[in-house]
Amino acid sequence: MALKPNCFAGTCESPSSTSSQSAGNRITIALEPGFQANEKPISEAIADSVLSKQIDGVEATLTRNGYTTKVLTAMLGVKPGELRALFKQELGAERARDFKEQMLAAGLPV
Repeated sequence: MALKPNCFAGTCESPSSTSSQSAGNRITIALEPGFQANEKPISEAIADSVLSKQIDGVEATLTRNGYTTKVLTAMLGVKPGELRALFKQELGAERARDFKEQMLAAGLPV
């Protein structure tokens, strides 16, 4: 199945280009509060307060690489609710393992 590019704010990007742009966006998000507080250099405390604790989680990694919930449900043949439960770690261990095996077999970055 071919992946569709991410389209938002009137622009379209291929899934591979979103990763480097997302890194730049995360840096900008972390630097803005420091700039507004006139703090130079930006302290780790400010960066930690702004950035998500789940930044390197499975859902964030897949999203940065263009794999939205809609794309994943189509690829894996699962329900969106099951996928959300997986990301929230509310899915049973055996079913979660099955999902991860399917994702790895499909070549997803998990």
